[in-house]
Amino acid sequence: MGVGAMCVALACILQIIFGFVGFSNAKVWAIIFMLTCAVASAFQLAAAGLQVQAYTELYELACMYELAFNNKDDIYVSQFFLYANPMVMRIMAALMKYYDMKNVSNATA
Repeated sequence: MGVGAMCVALACILQIIFGFVGFSNAKVWAIIFMLTCAVASAFQLAAAGLQVQAYTELYELACMYELAFNNKDDIYVSQFFLYANPMVMRIMAALMKYYDMKNVSNATA
């Protein structure tokens, strides 16, 4: 989970720096930024799946000591969406960069 956040933070810092030097509208950078967001989203989805797996084992342990909740699916779903939540923002950042790249290429053509 931290690797995806680090990659997106680095990409956003580079986006700010490239914006000051006029390189933020280059197609190469736009493709790299979108790929970074896609890879970070994949990492985030994997982290959410691992978190659900960890809670599966924790739930089984809690059942042994009669500390379990009523519905285990509620716990799994809440943990999955809690950890997969940043994936939506990363996909939206990639889409905004795509539309930005598309609008810049249409304006110069």
